Amino acid sequence: MFSSTASRAASAPGTVATAGAAPVLEVCGLRAAINQRFAIAGVDFTLGRGETMAIIGRNGSGKSSLIRLLSGLASPDAGTVRIAGHASTDWNKTARHLGLVQQSKEMPAHTTVGEYVLQQIDLRRARRDSAPRLLALAGLSDFLKHDVEALSGGNRRKLHILCALAHGPDLLLADEPCAGLDAQFQSEVMDYLNELKQQLGMSMVIATHQLDEVEALADLVGVMEGGRLVRLERRNRERGADGAASDTLALDFADRTLVARQWTRLASLLRALPYVLDATREGERVALRCRSGDAALLSRTVGALAEHEIHLRNIKWAEPGMKELIQGRGMGGR
Repeated sequence: MFSSTASRAASAPGTVATAGAAPVLEVCGLRAAINQRFAIAGVDFTLGRGETMAIIGRNGSGKSSLIRLLSGLASPDAGTVRIAGHASTDWNKTARHLGLVQQSKEMPAHTTVGEYVLQQIDLRRARRDSAPRLLALAGLSDFLKHDVEALSGGNRRKLHILCALAHGPDLLLADEPCAGLDAQFQSEVMDYLNELKQQLGMSMVIATHQLDEVEALADLVGVMEGGRLVRLERRNRERGADGAASDTLALDFADRTLVARQWTRLASLLRALPYVLDATREGERVALRCRSGDAALLSRTVGALAEHEIHLRNIKWAEPGMKELIQGRGMGGR
C-alpha cells in the first residue's frame, strides 16, 4: 500500500533550531473577544525553529481559544499571529507550514488505519510516500488493516498527530493531546511528541496539564489565566562540550552519609548511565547533568540506582522555578 520513501519532514532526523533563523511563530499584541464575558488579551511571544512551548492553565483559562487563534481557525480583533512569516488567517500561505491537533476528532466508521492515513495525506496534498516513516515513528506500522474505531485511546491520539504531520509542517499546534487518556497512554503520546521534537526538529505549541512532561519537552512555558498570558518563562538549558542541550537533576539520598562515604563508587555508577553527561557533589546531594529531551529521566534514574540497592529520598529537576511556575498557578485541571 505504501512505498518506503520518506517526506521532507520525515527524512530530516536530528534537525535542530538554527541560530539567527527567522521565528516559526510570532505573536504580537494579540486580542480577541471570545464572547461577551471572556476575551484573549495581551499575548506576546516568539517561537524559534525546533522549540516547544507548553501552555498551561485551569479549565476556562483560554488555552483552547488561544490555540484556535494561533491556528487561524479564529481571527483576532487586534494584534498579529504570523506563521513562517505569514498571517495565520491566510491559509493559502500557512497551510503547508502548520499541523493542528484538536482536543477531539470523530473517526470515520469502517475505515482502516491505512485507508485513513492515505485520505488525510491526500486532503493535505502531501506525498503518499511520507506514510511509512510517519507510521513507524508513531509505532503504528502494524496497524494498517485495523479499523480506526477499534484503536486504543493512545493510538488514536498518535494517529491524529501523525496525520497532522503528513505534509511536513514547520509548526505543530496540539490542544490537550493527552486529554481523556489513562497514565499509560499519556506516557505513550508524550513519548511520541518527544520523539518528534528530537527527530524532526519541529516547533510545537502544546496546551497541556501533564507537569512532568512539560518539564521534559518545553523550552518555553506560558501560564494562561483569565484569557491572559500572565507568565512566560524561557527554560535556560545548559549545553555540554558537544553542544547538546542538558537538564540537571538534584538527587537526595535516603542514606544522608552515602555521598561522603561512597562518592567514588556512586559517581562512577551515575556517570556510566547512557544519558548522563556529568555528576557532581553538592554536600549531601548530587547534581546529575543529563541529555535533555527524555521525559523519563526521573524514573530511569530511580530504577538504575535501585538495582544497586541505592534509594533516594527525593529527586527533582534542579532548574529553579520550573516546578514552581507550573504549580504556582493552582493547576486544578485542564
